[in-house]
Amino acid sequence: MPHTGYDARGGDIPPERYAVVSCHVERPLDDAVWEAFRRFQAGRPGGFRIAALVRPPDTAAAAGEAGAARAAVWLERARFASEHGPFGLHTHFGGREHGRARPGDPEPADRVRAELATLAGHGLAPRFFCGGNWYLDERVAGVLAAAGLADCTATAFTPRHLPAGAVRLALATPAWLRIAAPGGAGPVPGVPGVPAPPARLLELPTTHSLGMTARAALSPAAPRTLHCYFHDTDLVVPSRARALAVALAVLGRRRRPLDLDELAGVMASTAPEVCFGG
Repeated sequence: MPHTGYDARGGDIPPERYAVVSCHVERPLDDAVWEAFRRFQAGRPGGFRIAALVRPPDTAAAAGEAGAARAAVWLERARFASEHGPFGLHTHFGGREHGRARPGDPEPADRVRAELATLAGHGLAPRFFCGGNWYLDERVAGVLAAAGLADCTATAFTPRHLPAGAVRLALATPAWLRIAAPGGAGPVPGVPGVPAPPARLLELPTTHSLGMTARAALSPAAPRTLHCYFHDTDLVVPSRARALAVALAVLGRRRRPLDLDELAGVMASTAPEVCFGG
């Protein structure tokens, strides 16, 4: 997808540089990892309200009494995260250790639809999404659009661990993505031969990893819109946790800290529209 620019001067944000921060919360049931993330999010480093994009517990691990106990802990922690910053869904399409679907795994759009339904059943309303290992296809995008979420799966950089030719969405600045089939539904129900009208998905691309953020914090050449992401597991590695804290402290002084909710609110009226994958 071609990179697309936009002009935020017509919105609520003045034309200075600004930044947002999100965390891929992949190990919410690991007590040490969760405690590190809980403290970090609650502390609002650099003045940032950190968005928690949380991976739900594996369905296979939720069976039985022990599974029910784990699910209760997960729910308590997800509610904490949602009360301390923007809340989103981070789907691993192939289970805990596999961000992308493997042969025999559920169809990605079906998995996202089921996870959203489960969250809704517990009173959780995610507003954002990021696909595991940066995976997003048009059917998944349609599910997200139908549910009213914004997406953060597109990246302004090429993740180094992805194999050559791996499907990913490349985008440097926020945009509305036009989607051919909302929710992957195909034709309009009850009207054979009539295609579903196009839907739109607000894309808020991830632009900087932890290491990139540390380098960009002091760089005058860094883009005006900076979306830093990190993993909850980074916070239990002392060197990475320190680097992140310092980078966000610097960013908070040099840029206007926003959160994903604020960014989505402005971009809803100012972002351009482009075709998904086009």
